Amino acid sequence: MIQNEKYNVKRVLALILSLACVIGMLAGCGRQNTGEGKADGSSLEEQTSDTWYEIDQEAGILTVRLPAEKEGFIWNFTINDTTLLELVTLEDNGGTFVASFRALGDGETVVSFSYARDDVLEEIRVLNVTCKDGKVAGVSNASVMPISGQDDPEITDLRNSNSIPMIMKEHSAVTCVSETWDGENNWQNKTVRQFVSSDGRLWYDYEQYDDADQVVYCEAGYINDDVPGALYTCEKDGLKTMTLCPASEYEAMVSDRWLARQPYDYETVADKTDSTEYGTTTLTAARQNGLTGINSEVIYFIDDATGLITGMEVTEYSAEDDSVVSVTRSNILYDEPRLMEEQAAMNILFPEDACYLNVVINPGKENSEEQAFQVDKSTEVEFDAMEGYQLYFDYDCTQPMDWIDVGQNKLTVYITVDPAK
Repeated sequence: MIQNEKYNVKRVLALILSLACVIGMLAGCGRQNTGEGKADGSSLEEQTSDTWYEIDQEAGILTVRLPAEKEGFIWNFTINDTTLLELVTLEDNGGTFVASFRALGDGETVVSFSYARDDVLEEIRVLNVTCKDGKVAGVSNASVMPISGQDDPEITDLRNSNSIPMIMKEHSAVTCVSETWDGENNWQNKTVRQFVSSDGRLWYDYEQYDDADQVVYCEAGYINDDVPGALYTCEKDGLKTMTLCPASEYEAMVSDRWLARQPYDYETVADKTDSTEYGTTTLTAARQNGLTGINSEVIYFIDDATGLITGMEVTEYSAEDDSVVSVTRSNILYDEPRLMEEQAAMNILFPEDACYLNVVINPGKENSEEQAFQVDKSTEVEFDAMEGYQLYFDYDCTQPMDWIDVGQNKLTVYITVDPAK
């Protein structure tokens, strides 16, 4: 996929794309008179006040114009099949997002656009694009899906004051031990999530255990003098992944794993109880996902003296009949680090059969950065950035690379961050 990522929303774009396909199909069934058949976009007037796409019939170029007036919100896009369609130009100024696309082959693909600020998603727009004879021939099933919802200010303040950057100012470690039961009170799994400050560096570890107390899935945010910061995952069946990023974004990438929610979850305060006898506050919130509509009840247990969250209970309900799907109870400890196995990083970084991977970010520019790794050849390696990016085979960045293949002895990847600028 090609992604224009101004914020760290990569994890949800696949979900958005899946939803976009469904929306597109629904549009085809329920909006035959409003969403398809007119390449000039005039048929969209019933869905949005302004025509937001058009096709230059002679050049075969699709141009999309979207309002971008809200502070902090950014349009991101995903092309389902990049062998059929590619980005030509992109501008995002003057309160309007403008992107143009051209055809690469014959067929149909989906382009989805999401308007978001961090984890707040406001709108999704979708186009089914038909390509023929090297041109964009038509657009059908155009869909606009407004999405609302954001945290109450009290929830925002609570989560911000309990973010990893804030916690690590006063503490050397924070550990969250959780256990999950299903709706019939059957035990499911135990997880341990931990952040440790090591010589001024932030290390992250996550382990999920089965009923035999064996690790079946683990993550690690690992960095030291010799290895740049990256995020690693490893599953019991041997699947390994590694996510690279610019050095300046490593801590933000791993810190995002703390107090983890699904993208576009938001919470409103439902109840609050103070216990002066124990010096604690219990805050109950209603959580809803702006994308999926899934509802949960979240209980935060807060220490009044420090403002720190010491425990949580999350009950997720079925969207169909409000029955309980799962219950997760967590205890949070400070400055009491657990010994973690660190399997994810160790299994990937120190293999017998390694690929020597060299990553050059923004080659030839003032902010150029080089990273070097020894990576197990079976690892799926990805790059992530808060800004848009593109992978290349060559220093001059003229030969695009679709994916990072470490199934070889040596590989150098050149990456431009935010290629639209």
